[in-house]
Amino acid sequence: MRTWELDRRKISEESRIYQRHPAELKTHYLGEYIAMHAGQVVDHDTDCVALRQRVCQQFQHTPVMITLVEEVAERPIARHGFRMEAAFTDKHK
Repeated sequence: MRTWELDRRKISEESRIYQRHPAELKTHYLGEYIAMHAGQVVDHDTDCVALRQRVCQQFQHTPVMITLVEEVAERPIARHGFRMEAAFTDKHK
């Protein structure tokens, strides 16, 4: 199996875990970006760029899901290269 397929499966699994616990995550992280790895929130920040830099430094090439915790339960996922990222609306640019 190709590496990108494994990465995609890992991010999909993290997304499923996130969707099973939205109320708990909203209680702690509403309005913040979270990084999820192995089913756990490993870091969070209101600044997505700062969070991404820390996650890349800590996990290097290991795929880690980063998403904004907001009232809306689901956001569309857009694939950019080999990364999976949440699609942003104009207000998040």
